[in-house]
Amino acid sequence: MNNHNKTLPALIMLTLLYVCITASGRDVTVRTPGTLHTTIKSNEKYKISELKIEGALNSADIMMLRDMAGCDAKEQRTEGRLKRIDMSGVTFVKDITPFIENNKSSIINDIYTLPAYMFSNCIIEEVVLPHSIKAIGVRSFGYSALKKITLPENIVVNNDAFKGCRKLSEVTFPYFTKELWSECFSGCTGLKSITINNIGLLGSRAFRNMENLTDITIKGVIGHVDGWMCRDLPSLKSIHFEGFIINTGSSIIAQNCPQLSEIVFSGTCMPMGFGSVKECPLMKKCTVTGYVIKSGDKNFIEYDEPVTFSRQMEEACRKCEELIARDEYSSIFGVKNTLYDMVVILTDIGEERKAAQYAEMAASYKYKDPQQEQKQSGKSYSGLKSEKDFLGILKASNHYGAHDPDNDRRFTYASADDPELKKIKDFFNLEHVAGDGDELSQMRNIMSWLHDRIRHDGSGGFPPGAERNAIDLYKACKARNCGLNSRGLSIVLTELYLAMGWQARFVTCQSMDPGDSECHIVVVVWSRTLGKWIMMDPTYDAYVCDENGLILHPGEIRKSMIEGRKLVLSDNANWNHVLMFTEKNYLYEYMAKNLYILSAYLDSYPNVESEGKSTYYTLKPEGFDANIGGTATYDEQWFWQKP
Repeated sequence: MNNHNKTLPALIMLTLLYVCITASGRDVTVRTPGTLHTTIKSNEKYKISELKIEGALNSADIMMLRDMAGCDAKEQRTEGRLKRIDMSGVTFVKDITPFIENNKSSIINDIYTLPAYMFSNCIIEEVVLPHSIKAIGVRSFGYSALKKITLPENIVVNNDAFKGCRKLSEVTFPYFTKELWSECFSGCTGLKSITINNIGLLGSRAFRNMENLTDITIKGVIGHVDGWMCRDLPSLKSIHFEGFIINTGSSIIAQNCPQLSEIVFSGTCMPMGFGSVKECPLMKKCTVTGYVIKSGDKNFIEYDEPVTFSRQMEEACRKCEELIARDEYSSIFGVKNTLYDMVVILTDIGEERKAAQYAEMAASYKYKDPQQEQKQSGKSYSGLKSEKDFLGILKASNHYGAHDPDNDRRFTYASADDPELKKIKDFFNLEHVAGDGDELSQMRNIMSWLHDRIRHDGSGGFPPGAERNAIDLYKACKARNCGLNSRGLSIVLTELYLAMGWQARFVTCQSMDPGDSECHIVVVVWSRTLGKWIMMDPTYDAYVCDENGLILHPGEIRKSMIEGRKLVLSDNANWNHVLMFTEKNYLYEYMAKNLYILSAYLDSYPNVESEGKSTYYTLKPEGFDANIGGTATYDEQWFWQKP
């Protein structure tokens, strides 16, 4: 009897312990999307702290997981205790029903992407990501309690994916990371060190507002790294590039990193735009222990001016050719720019045969078809480009919206009497450059003159320290023997036209893909002779006519493409007098992609972009609400208003 009395409490304790264990951890399979609530009953959902889940999930299932992880559909706290979840066997089904109220982005619109906001504001601490995903969505873990994460192979990490995860202290990167986008770890105060292996694309401001981050190391190959990769990092001390760099964006590597004192390039670097930092008082000069073919500023990133096709350059070219033949790097932005830069360098050192090879490689370079890529490997569309689809995408776009006659906003243009424009006219001796012909020939002469004086350098960005106006940019290019990207060239040409008394503005032409950072900038100038806007492209010394020889503006070119009308490219359209363009590669491959949306400043005057005072408007097809460009307008008639 006494023994029985002693055994009973022990059995009760074991039973209670078993109940607690089974309540805190569960394995579940969702056999039909939307049925998670039938597998986990309402009286147990707040007791589970660990969960392994398999099956196909929809928005209702995600809503329940969020509820279990402490945050309901109204973003209010719940009694949920779920902190660890294994989703390795999870897939997603498309569902346009938001799982967060009043948040239209909280849907499943891509079955290969972890949905945007999926665990935002949740108490989740550890996650095993689904094997099926190829991307992590915007704020998928924003402001969550996540402590560590292992990223899967070939992953795309979108803007703000881990924003505000203050407890996140450990990120394990795979052998190859496809893309890291803007501010993906912003506000992650627990991260002190970042080590990346190989990466396809590292976006602008990928590392921003991480107050305790002290060092960044990229051990392997970089396909493309944007300018301003680091910004507003108060504790950052060092950046190490240890591997091969195919391409970089604009000059500035880092801004507002007051403790940054060391940037080291120990690998091989193809021609790159990097050449400066901003608001980094301790950073005087980079350390180069590897081989740099060319940088944006040889005083900041030293390199020996190429004079022969050395063994180092030969090896760099061989490695570059090998890399861009691989799937991982064949679709990365910037490859064409690197090939074109090498054409110029090889030509300068007398390697005409090799230069011709690179010119041919650049001209024939094709990005992969995203649909075919997805069929082959299950990848989602994330910035890959398909030349054969560009015209089809343009033709499938919605029409613009109706004109609003009550919209009294006007595009403005500085007068030729402006003191800065008078200075520009005298500095460039524009009357002589323009010649004695008619208005259209003068416009063409000035564009061709600029095209011949400043070469196009798509990866070079803007010269460090130069204001974005015609005189400063021209002087900086001559002093540094460097070129400008299409934006820089179009800024200069716009100001030259304004100085001649012609209303002009530069227009940014972009694709519909938010992940595509390859845009193109052209100039539109008002022809009094024709009584209409016309496009001049200083990058390629190009303009486009209809079948009757009438010069068109970008909107008219776009409409003609959609309607299947004949277009004629100017005879001398070329890239740096190395590569000639045809209607096929300039219009139907390149511009067809970049004419989906168009953007311009409301005001056009010298130094408009440096001052940053003018509103930037973006003309979009109706129904297209992707966050690209500036203030949206759907009114085509207003955008092309007569000056």
